Amino acid sequence: MTFGRPRKTMCLPSQPPPVPATAADAAAMARAALGWLAAADAASWTTAEQAECLRALERAAAVHTAARSRVLTAFTARGGYEDDGHGSTRTWLKWQTRVTGGAAAGAIGWMRRLSAHPAVGDALAAGGISQSWAWQICEWTDRLPEAARGDADVILLGAAAGGAELRDLEGLRGRDSQAARDSQGRPDGRDQRDARLPAHRPAVRPGRVGQPAAGHRRRHRDHPRPPASAGHRPGPALPVPRL
Repeated sequence: MTFGRPRKTMCLPSQPPPVPATAADAAAMARAALGWLAAADAASWTTAEQAECLRALERAAAVHTAARSRVLTAFTARGGYEDDGHGSTRTWLKWQTRVTGGAAAGAIGWMRRLSAHPAVGDALAAGGISQSWAWQICEWTDRLPEAARGDADVILLGAAAGGAELRDLEGLRGRDSQAARDSQGRPDGRDQRDARLPAHRPAVRPGRVGQPAAGHRRRHRDHPRPPASAGHRPGPALPVPRL
């Protein structure tokens, strides 16, 4: 589908898009395509063209996340940041790509997240799931025992590809979580990360903020505060001067 007015140079509909020969070619083509869209007169498009462009841009953002994470993984493994005199990938990203520390940490977070969830990385690379849905699936399955995460990722991704909504995936995640706990053979049904927590937590009685507990009030009645000594009695109130 072509957005906007025809361009002077373009591929015929039956022709596949050109294949880049190098990584530099691929990055340049991606930048050129996005630059064309950024400079286009989107107001002249039909709403159908605008909608299709927005869907395509979301898929492109997902592919971008997967591509950046894979390049960062290889770059970090080879210590590429040291070639420019930096001590870590995060500092290299800050100075060489001119991003904030938070943005650099976010990119590294995706690198580690997709390394731990390869099926999610493959889905992003194919544009089959949005970045936000991919993050949510990883966040859900990270709560499971490590041995069950890969299968849970595949199940949730398959359901998403089949048209399930996010709330449907959340319900499916709940069933997967229970099945994973049962497979661990724990009689109390808690996962391994909760094993260090007590099985029964002390109940907290509701009350208003600033209101003493019932036991404290009883102790206060049984042992009232002693009266002030004669030398420390409050004096009479001073008159307020008139202005």
